Amino acid sequence: RNFHCMSGLGKLQDFLGKCHKEHYHRRPFKTLGLSAEPPILTSKEYAKTVNCEEVFGELYVTLACHSYCKKEVSCPLTRLNYSSCSNYPHSRVLTITDDYKLTVVIAEKDKTFRQNLFGCTNGKCVEYGKVCDLNDDCGDASDESSCSNNFKCTESGEYIPKSMKCNGNFDSFDLTDECNTDCDNQIKMFKHKAVYVAAWDLGSLSVILNIAVISQGLKELWNLKTRIAIANKSFVIFISLGDLLQGIFLLTIAITDELVNKSTCITQFDWTTEDICSTIGIMSTIGSLMSLYSMTCLSIIRARGLKNMRTHKDSITQKEIMLLLITLTGILLISSTVAVIPVLPQFEDFFVTKFYYRNNKLFVGAPDSAAHMRILKDYFEGLRVEQMSWKQIRPLVSEMFVNSPVVGKPVGFYGSNGFCLFNYFSPPRDPQIWYSGSILCGNMFCVGVITGCYSYVNTVTTHSSALVGAHNKHVIKTNRRIQRNISILITTDLISWVPFIAACLVNMTGIMETSKWYSIFSVIILPCNSFINPIVIFDKKLKMIAKRFCNVE
Repeated sequence: RNFHCMSGLGKLQDFLGKCHKEHYHRRPFKTLGLSAEPPILTSKEYAKTVNCEEVFGELYVTLACHSYCKKEVSCPLTRLNYSSCSNYPHSRVLTITDDYKLTVVIAEKDKTFRQNLFGCTNGKCVEYGKVCDLNDDCGDASDESSCSNNFKCTESGEYIPKSMKCNGNFDSFDLTDECNTDCDNQIKMFKHKAVYVAAWDLGSLSVILNIAVISQGLKELWNLKTRIAIANKSFVIFISLGDLLQGIFLLTIAITDELVNKSTCITQFDWTTEDICSTIGIMSTIGSLMSLYSMTCLSIIRARGLKNMRTHKDSITQKEIMLLLITLTGILLISSTVAVIPVLPQFEDFFVTKFYYRNNKLFVGAPDSAAHMRILKDYFEGLRVEQMSWKQIRPLVSEMFVNSPVVGKPVGFYGSNGFCLFNYFSPPRDPQIWYSGSILCGNMFCVGVITGCYSYVNTVTTHSSALVGAHNKHVIKTNRRIQRNISILITTDLISWVPFIAACLVNMTGIMETSKWYSIFSVIILPCNSFINPIVIFDKKLKMIAKRFCNVE
């Protein structure tokens, strides 16, 4: 630290140590990066109390070089030498410091000298206010390279505050502030190879099994006469149809990731804003809800059928056929409505959270409506409103880029995750939580009904076996098979939905961040029913198919 209070070098040695003092003051202009006034340091009592990752420029230099930072950081300053400050050719003066080292000072017009200079590696000098201020003022980035308050973006080379790294928001043009190995909050489809392999295997198995089951079920349906048999078969076909959509969804995301490769962190918005993302999201939602609602109706029918066993052989009437068709149509309509509502333009302000502008340096990443308003209010000085709809925001954004039109693509309900799934994992303050939460509550009710009904069926079949006794081995064998299948149905249903519902509720209430587990739930846990259901429901038919094609016992 070198301070000079006299002009001229002739008498400098006589005053070494006498006019040296420590005095720091704020510059009159605002320091870049500061959102609030920093503390004024007046004594050593402030030592180790300041977070230096949140200050920049001269203030950072002062704090870092005087050990005032909470975390130990190195002082970015280096000694100047005879070749330093080549960008000050006419005012550059060589002198010595108080420890007799050669240095450089700059002569001012008022015949004073100053040394508030940082020596760049390339020989230039910049003032302290330009050190660690997120800008490459030296030209070789040496004024930013030894700072602990910044993060250098990998692709663009720009500097952003370190506090913005891995904070869940994209702040750099190349998105590498979130898309790097240090961040675990990246929106990426397949982070692990095992999830990718599971998508291929479970998807293929689900498609093959459910196509076989649906084909066989349709053939048998035309030959059935009783109300219970027709109702059972109809709902089973609907369950398999929903499971088939789930299998197609898994294969689609696996094929898309293999061929299109838009599920990486860097290219995530190119993927999540495309129509195919919303399409497969709708398909997956329809499939899962169709399967769940049909399974609920089937469990109720089977429970009622056991209660009224005398009517098992009654032929189905026209009225009952119409009621069955209305029920099946209602399941399809409800599932489709729940899936389609989030993509309707009328509900854009509720379900669209962000807009993505490809390769636009002003609207970085996918800014939300609040970020749009900040930029628009800076550009349009007369804009006084605090909040606007997306319909009002879009034309204003287009007006900003008259020469090169900019078209934003909405990041909607199905674009909140790389898998384009229904947004069950809504954060606590997300307005979509009310929609996701209500659908989740309905799913919880269905799981409860399924579990209760099949538990009742299991109890009745067990009691029936006890009444028949050991004299009727065929009935005992049939009841055991029913009990086994029911146990598998209940177990897989609980394993699939209960942990998923629990994780969603924990995330919605803010107790724990569980959205990072979405890939495991969406590819492995929830879809397991899509290939287990056909095996359990049609175990005898599948054995017959296996015998026919494989000629095995």
